[in-house]
Amino acid sequence: MTIVVGVTTPDGLVLAADSRTTLSDGDRHRIASDSAQKIFPVGRMGVAASGSAFIGADTIAGTMDRFIAQLDKKTGADLDRFVDALGAFFHTAFEAYLKERGETWDVEKVGYPIDFLVAGYDGGGVGHIREVLIPGPEVGDFQIDTTTGGTMWRGQTDVVSRLLNGVDWAGLDTGDPLPDDLTERLQKLAYVPLEPITVEDAVDYATFLVRTTIDMQRFSDGTVAHPGLVPGCGGPIHSLVVERSFVRWASPSTRRDWVQPGP
Repeated sequence: MTIVVGVTTPDGLVLAADSRTTLSDGDRHRIASDSAQKIFPVGRMGVAASGSAFIGADTIAGTMDRFIAQLDKKTGADLDRFVDALGAFFHTAFEAYLKERGETWDVEKVGYPIDFLVAGYDGGGVGHIREVLIPGPEVGDFQIDTTTGGTMWRGQTDVVSRLLNGVDWAGLDTGDPLPDDLTERLQKLAYVPLEPITVEDAVDYATFLVRTTIDMQRFSDGTVAHPGLVPGCGGPIHSLVVERSFVRWASPSTRRDWVQPGP
């Protein structure tokens, strides 16, 4: 599993993620690796991946390398074209895997196996973080940008949701809808984010949310409702900054000092 966080600031976009991969086979669960790559600099964009770590025998990182190899410079510099190209490439790869196995995928029943957050700037100089869901591909309705600020989190979101919102709404299974007055009172538990913040503060903030998820899983055995949870988040934390003119790694635990200048 994964925890991925995206943060927007007036001067840049930040993506952060853990690096753990887990394997599940029925009741058997194990940590497979703490060296998975989930953050990718691609041209003038940044991409963070959550969900499945593989498409068949191919890793998401390996499939991303193939996507980068065939990406032209113009598409890599245009946010809308990039989002479309990324979605189409991974949808095709996923559909080919299903066809090879003679299987289909019902999103309504089991959800989306692959979720990307894409960080980049549009032609007007506004930075966005958009969500691309595979298969489909579908572009998520919710996005954040540099004009309004905001935070997105995907993957194993319960810790961040409880911390920032006061309630993990996705995990709150009450059966019947909550009374409106109770819902309003619970919504008041949400923290008010400090905005605007600097890019470097956003790096610290995103890293804090990833680290808190890792540590909460490390020191807990799931929840009362779902005990025995395998710690799906862990390993080094990587963070990437996307600014108008370049893309750069920001975390000290990254594998190499990498900078992608703008064209």
